[in-house]
Amino acid sequence: MARSPYDLWCSVALVLLLSHAACADDGRLDAPRLSMKNGDYYEGQLADGDTPNVLRWHAAIAETPIAFPLNAVASLHYPRSHTPPSVDGFCFQLAGGDVFYGTLEALDSDSIKIKSQRFGELKFPVDHVVRAVRCDEGSGLLYFGPNGLSEWTQEEGDGKWRELAGRLQASGSKKLRHSVELPTQACLELELSWQQLPEFAIELGSFCSLETCGEQLVLVRETSEAADIGMVEKLSKGKGTLRVQLYIDQSTGLCSAVTPEGQLLTEIKIAPESQTKCVFAIQNHKHQLNLDQLIIRSWDGTLPGKLESGETSMHLAGGSIKSAQSPRLDAESGELILAADQGDDSEETEEERIPLQDVLALSFPHRQQPVSAAMCVTLTDGVRVCGDLKQVGDGQLVVFNPSASADLRLPLEEVMSIVGLTTGEQDNSNVITKGRRGRLETSGTLSRGALVEGEDGKPFERLCWHPSNSVDSTQLAADMSGRIVFRDRTARPSTPAPAQARTPSVLGKVLGVFVDPNEKARSEKYEEVMVLRRGDRFPCYIESVDETDVAFRSPLLEITRLPLEEVKAWHSMEESKLEELSEEKRDRLLTLPRMQRKNPPTHLIESKRGDFLRGRLVEMDADHLVMEVRLDNQKIDRHLVGRIVWLEDEAAAEADPPKVHEKDGAQAVQVVHRDGVRLTFTPNGFREDTIYGRSPTLGKCHVELKRVDQLVIGDAIDEAAGEVVSDYWHLRPATDPKFVTDEDSPEGAASSAGTESDLVGKPAPEFELALLDGSKFRLSKQQGKVVVLDFWATWCGPCIQAMPQVEAVVAEFEEEDVELVAVNMQEDAASIRSLLERLEVDPTVALDIDGATAEKYAVTAIPQTVVVDKEGNVAALFVGGGPRLVEQLREVLQREVEK
Repeated sequence: MARSPYDLWCSVALVLLLSHAACADDGRLDAPRLSMKNGDYYEGQLADGDTPNVLRWHAAIAETPIAFPLNAVASLHYPRSHTPPSVDGFCFQLAGGDVFYGTLEALDSDSIKIKSQRFGELKFPVDHVVRAVRCDEGSGLLYFGPNGLSEWTQEEGDGKWRELAGRLQASGSKKLRHSVELPTQACLELELSWQQLPEFAIELGSFCSLETCGEQLVLVRETSEAADIGMVEKLSKGKGTLRVQLYIDQSTGLCSAVTPEGQLLTEIKIAPESQTKCVFAIQNHKHQLNLDQLIIRSWDGTLPGKLESGETSMHLAGGSIKSAQSPRLDAESGELILAADQGDDSEETEEERIPLQDVLALSFPHRQQPVSAAMCVTLTDGVRVCGDLKQVGDGQLVVFNPSASADLRLPLEEVMSIVGLTTGEQDNSNVITKGRRGRLETSGTLSRGALVEGEDGKPFERLCWHPSNSVDSTQLAADMSGRIVFRDRTARPSTPAPAQARTPSVLGKVLGVFVDPNEKARSEKYEEVMVLRRGDRFPCYIESVDETDVAFRSPLLEITRLPLEEVKAWHSMEESKLEELSEEKRDRLLTLPRMQRKNPPTHLIESKRGDFLRGRLVEMDADHLVMEVRLDNQKIDRHLVGRIVWLEDEAAAEADPPKVHEKDGAQAVQVVHRDGVRLTFTPNGFREDTIYGRSPTLGKCHVELKRVDQLVIGDAIDEAAGEVVSDYWHLRPATDPKFVTDEDSPEGAASSAGTESDLVGKPAPEFELALLDGSKFRLSKQQGKVVVLDFWATWCGPCIQAMPQVEAVVAEFEEEDVELVAVNMQEDAASIRSLLERLEVDPTVALDIDGATAEKYAVTAIPQTVVVDKEGNVAALFVGGGPRLVEQLREVLQREVEK
């Protein structure tokens, strides 16, 4: 479709709606928002200023207002509701997009003068006026809108209809409807706009529908017997507008589609019936669609004729339509005077006079392109003023309107939106020429730009930000919370997947996994990372650890010692299997046996081969670390250790995590590297793309921006801590056996009754284990026997107490094919033999070296005694020892051998 001057009026709404991309999902804002053409947006408030066509915006992120040229601005929206005006007169629409309400005071071939309710008398060139629509009562006007969403009903659908400055925008599939009273003969004027080929259907009650069919727009009426289709026009694939008038005549059963210039596009038959209530419904199917205007009025049944060049058309009371060249207004009589026609005999006929009160609408011809304007301001009552911004002050916007050739003052408290209209190139005199570009993000801000140095000669207070499309920079607000992204982190940094390794051992077979004489030791400078309790992570080389401090070197810090209580973890920059552990293995690593609660392990060590050891770190130097494991100090080659994690007890797990930064009035920042390094401090300087600062824990710090992925600021530091894979490993007490939890019961201490486990009654999990004597034991080969499995360890006091008792009970059934197998939990043969000799017992001992069998039997606390019947099913399962274990085990075995 060809673009006429009138299309600019529709495009004002289109620009306004397109700029809504940054709004909330429901189409309404919570705070004023300035949106830029490059996609940036800022919540804040408009500030005073007197630079022409420059908006000064006090963004929520900024200490002082930021100046933006209007040619960089897409829109400014305020969260205010549209309130239709109470009008006695006309709504005047100008080609530049202006909308004024008032009375018609004068009209001739050159100009039109109105008396505006807001601005008093205004005079425009008649070439600038598109139409005037009477809005007072009794004008035959049935609907003039859309006037926002309050008058409409949204139906179910995946998309949304949104309200902006009284106009409506659809995105996705969604239906909108509105009921209106219709006379027998009515005219509907419809204006739509879009950015790409739309797909929609507009229902006019049960009369007919206006629908898209590919690139064609058609008028359709369908019944069960037949369909009548009329081609309206071809739609543009890209950005486009539609202006069409639909004339419905129920008396003749016709619906006609006509252009605003009076050209008949198509006509279809409708049912000749009398409907007083019509539901206008618009269903959007795909892409974005804008409902810019809908006008419904009564009509006398006579279609308008095609306008000749330069003619003005008039809709009159009663529904008739007239056209004339350059009508003029006789102010004294209140009549429109239509110029006399000249017949074929060149004799002039008399002038025709029409009372102005009978005129419902005037549509003027377009003979001149609208003058350019920098912006368009929409007020809450629907008034729209386009022009150049002169100043903001005293609660008003001062806009020079080129059509009225006058400065118009608009109250800020009634501004609903400002739309930037200029399409020229932005002045680049203040564009950033140095500094690392980034993207500042907060809950209400998206700003591309760069950190810059402050004004020369002024002391440093806070970091300064220069948006890429502004003419100046500003200090960040003291309470700002957000982040500056210099490089997007699409995924957590990881090392290549390791080759298939043997299953990690929970206790690491004590020390054997940390001894590998064939592994080459490495000690490159700063190939290690220290993690602090408050979340900081930085490259370093630890020189030593003792009972109180850790000594280290770091390229980012000046200090060389830290209290040990500040440290949370240490690791070499090597791949780790901690994050690959299954939930079961992780739970086992963190389960604290009851006997160790008074002296729990404080550290978890991971070897570079992926094995684990729990104990207490006593000291560490350049070559070795000393771990206390079961009261024995063991020396381990440091170069075989990949990670040390500080374990937390149950009380620490329930306490609130430490704050990454304290709110002391200063603005804290946290730099984040791609490799996971994080450093939190308060800036006290910025020079040559380097941030200088001080941490209360780490002292003086400095970071070059070229090494930074993100800069987290303010309260967002604590929020961002949740994104970090946690180094907080909390020990969990093992489930207390029944004899502990029931120690206050009337029966006194007692073990489990043996039937509580989910394993009871189910087939016993199959396993094969090496025995202490070197032979093999497979459970499935014991069919026909009753098997007692006793899970234990040499360090477990209750296990040592219970083992002789269990062995004695099983011995009572020696002639009944009952066999005892003591399943040891991941210990070496020498330790096991030593304990058995001391206890003077000699059970069959199976070696569960990797803990896999214990996992199958859900062992979370020991001792655990399992009875497997002759059919291979679990008959009973006891957790713990206690005085009643002997009696209950004897009862179960007696029952099973008698089956």
